[in-house]
Amino acid sequence: MATLVITSEYTSGSIRASLQWVPVRNRLLLAKGAVLVPVLFALGFVLFALGTGLAAVVKGDHGPSTSIGTALSMAVATGGYFALLGLFCLGIGSALRSTAASIVTMIVLIVMLPLLSASAISAKVVDYFPGFAGVNAMTPTGEANPVFGTFSPYPHWVGLLICAAWTAAALLAGVTVLRRRDA
Repeated sequence: MATLVITSEYTSGSIRASLQWVPVRNRLLLAKGAVLVPVLFALGFVLFALGTGLAAVVKGDHGPSTSIGTALSMAVATGGYFALLGLFCLGIGSALRSTAASIVTMIVLIVMLPLLSASAISAKVVDYFPGFAGVNAMTPTGEANPVFGTFSPYPHWVGLLICAAWTAAALLAGVTVLRRRDA
C-alpha cells in the first residue's frame, strides 16, 4: 500500500499535477508521509491487538501469558514498525518510480539480502537489516526472536532506531532522485 502512494502517480501520470501543485519536492513526500504514518501506525497497533487477543483465546491456559504492559509496548512497537516500513517504501518508490521495481527492492532488502549476508558474512549482520530489526523491535526484551530463535543483541526499541535509519536513507534517496529527475 505504501509503495502505491507514490508509484501509482507515476503510472497514471498524475505526478505532473502533484508536482505543479506542490513544487517543493520535500513537501510532497512530507505530505504523503504525514498521511501514511498515522494510518499505518494505527493498522499495526490494531492488528497486533487483534492477533494477541485471538491468540489468548485460542491458546487458553497453554503457553506463557503476556502482561498488559508488555502487550501494549509490543503493540506500539508494531505500529511504529509499520509506519517506518511505510515511509521506507515511500522513499524507495519515489526513487524508483515503479511499483514492481519498488516491491522487488523491498523484498530483496527485507528478506533476501539479509539472508545472503548471513551466509556470506556473519549471522549477526542480519539483525541490522530493516526486516529483522523490525522483528526484534516487536519481540519483547528477553524473549527469542521468532524467526531465528535467537535473542536480540539489543533492546527492542533499538530495532525501531535501526529501521528509522534505513527509512531516513530511503527517504533521502527518494528526495534526491525526485529533485534531480523531476526538477
